[in-house]
Amino acid sequence: MKAHFKAAVCCTLILSMYIGAMIAPAANIARAAAATETATTTATSPNAEPDVEPATTTMQENPIKPPDGLAFHLSEGAEQPEKHEGSTTTPAETLSEGQSAAVLTRLPPVAADAADQQEFKFRAASLPAPRTGSTIPVKFPQAEAGPAADPTAAGPLSVLRMQPTGDVPLAPQLSVTFSQPMVAVTSQEVAAQTVPVQLSPLPPGKWRWIGTKTILFDPDFAGGRFPMATEFKVTVPAGTRSATGGILGAAKTWSFKTPAPIVQNKYPLNGPTRRDTLMFVSFDQAINPVAVLPTIKVSAGGRPIATRLATEAEISSNPAIKSLAAQAQKGRWLAFRAIDASGNTQDALPSAASISVNIGPRVPSAEGPLTSEKPDGFSFATYGPMKYSSHECGYNKQCSPFDSWRIEFTNPIDGASFSKATYKVEPDVPNLKFSIYNDTIYFEGAKQGRRTYKVTIDGALKDTFGQSLGQPFSVTFNVGPAPTMLSAQGGQFVVLDPSGPPRFSVYSVNQPAVKVSLYAVGPEDWTGYINYLRSENNYYDEKNKQKNPPGRLIYSKNVPVAMKPDEMVETPIDLRPALKDGLGHCVLIVDATVRRDKYDRDRILTWIESTQIGLDAFVDANDLMGWATNLKDGKPLSGVEMSIYPATKISEKAHASRTLLDRIINWDQVEKETDNALTEFISGAQNDRTADNGLVRIPLPTVSTPDKQNLLVARQGRDVAILPEQTEYYGGGYSWFRRAQPDELRWFVFDDRKMYRPGEEVHIKGWMRIVGGGKT
Repeated sequence: MKAHFKAAVCCTLILSMYIGAMIAPAANIARAAAATETATTTATSPNAEPDVEPATTTMQENPIKPPDGLAFHLSEGAEQPEKHEGSTTTPAETLSEGQSAAVLTRLPPVAADAADQQEFKFRAASLPAPRTGSTIPVKFPQAEAGPAADPTAAGPLSVLRMQPTGDVPLAPQLSVTFSQPMVAVTSQEVAAQTVPVQLSPLPPGKWRWIGTKTILFDPDFAGGRFPMATEFKVTVPAGTRSATGGILGAAKTWSFKTPAPIVQNKYPLNGPTRRDTLMFVSFDQAINPVAVLPTIKVSAGGRPIATRLATEAEISSNPAIKSLAAQAQKGRWLAFRAIDASGNTQDALPSAASISVNIGPRVPSAEGPLTSEKPDGFSFATYGPMKYSSHECGYNKQCSPFDSWRIEFTNPIDGASFSKATYKVEPDVPNLKFSIYNDTIYFEGAKQGRRTYKVTIDGALKDTFGQSLGQPFSVTFNVGPAPTMLSAQGGQFVVLDPSGPPRFSVYSVNQPAVKVSLYAVGPEDWTGYINYLRSENNYYDEKNKQKNPPGRLIYSKNVPVAMKPDEMVETPIDLRPALKDGLGHCVLIVDATVRRDKYDRDRILTWIESTQIGLDAFVDANDLMGWATNLKDGKPLSGVEMSIYPATKISEKAHASRTLLDRIINWDQVEKETDNALTEFISGAQNDRTADNGLVRIPLPTVSTPDKQNLLVARQGRDVAILPEQTEYYGGGYSWFRRAQPDELRWFVFDDRKMYRPGEEVHIKGWMRIVGGGKT
């Protein structure tokens, strides 16, 4: 028994070795063939790298050599249940009834609800089964023709609409609409075989039906339109029959006409230009330059000048013509130039002459037989000798020290030939600057008034054509007095430099004195100040203007100016009478005593704040974040009281203190009452003190007034600073009040490409989300 078993095992091993020896070479041959085919395919693929050489090893040379590297075989995978490695199940045991009862007793009792017990709700009854229909054995679509239409029932056929008709600037397509269906509902290829319209001349294109009543002709011409310069005749013959049997009694005939060539651009214009300049004309349609040139006549003083077409090299070397040709459509322009009797182009145009270029009539088109009926043209001038032309300063013969000097020549100036060494000014003007624009030299600088200046230009000055001036020449400028002027810096709300004295500088020209009015004000006067600004700038309602600004008038007097004729001088205005210990607020009005004319409105009107507190604010929909710093060094200020001064609830006592002006003359008492009222307001308002970093958060008021703004007030001892929401009298749209922030819907969409062809499918993806309003 053991011997038989050993013999069977031996036979099995020998058989497996024999089968392996027979199969292995075949497998290696298959793999090698696959590798060779892959290499050959890779080498001959159009996407292969150019430096990859095709495989040359054949199966005869190495029939069983396996491919180098790793071989991967891919196939469709099947989803497998997920296996959790390393997870163990915790042993559990069933609780006894006593243990379960102990757990349930810890739960709160279930509250009973009357709605807990309801009648069982049955579902709605099923719908009845659909009734059985009958099958109609009819072939669809029917192959046989339908019954013949009755001509008498259909009525006569007519043409309802046709486009275009008459003279049209552009004809993209021809459209004819009939009163009855002309073709059956079928494919476009079959329907297009029925064309009841005759078009003459017939340009390349194709007919197509829009529905069963309207036929279109789409011309296959440049730009998808009918040719220009052509008159087309359209006819629908008599006896034309509709698909329902209607007949057209009389022929329908009309025509439309596209325009002959029209000039669109031309060059050069004005001048002066070179005497061998190239000329350029472009049209609204294709033209043949050789055929168009004979219809263009160039002349100077009535004398004709011969021309020829410009060569490609001449066009490419001329930047202006090259740019114009690039802007015009291909085949719609021509460039040409003048020639003399010998055919030369150098100086073919006369010097210092007016050149006329007449275009047409009868300009031919390359698209159709019609020619232009109306002439067109342009003119330009050629350059002459380089000469002085004119000079000017100011306007209306009034030359002030601040006006520029202008010296004009006959030809454009070569800027490279002009420098500080090319001109001389007597007497000298410090920091005089010059600039060149085309044929004019401009001199800018502050000159002295009531003085005559002499400007000499050297003869080396050249024009852009290479000609020099030749001889030097001189011109004089008589500078008159400077116009009166009054100005200041800072606008309508100014904060003084805390390191300097409490003064405000105004600047004037030719003013012997200025009228100064100074008012002491406080934060409660800001709204009145804005209203006064608005009234002052309302030039259309002079009768209802507000006479005086808010606050207490300190003085109104003329302040002398250390005037220097025609020079700007600075006049400091002392503000200490309106301040207390150098701190406080005032409104300053400065008027000119000498005015240019009755329309002169030179006036300085500004609110001035003298404080040591630098104030800034950041506002959201609910709160205001105030920030106080030291104006001298920028360090944060702590312990500064801040509040939002509501424009809708101005302190009654602060206003009441102003009425003391009518009862007492004790100005110190007025200041004391006003100060106490402001202190009482700040202490009673919603306020807080700044932290060590100078910041404080204050809730915004809940009430808003469209035409009034709130004010941030900061106080440290006797120093009170304000920060208005706006400093301009115009505008509105104030926002220092609480605002509800609604939710916002935001979206983002992107596509797979930015450009699509007509008829392509567009793929769009995106998202939308809601952004909740509020601080977060």
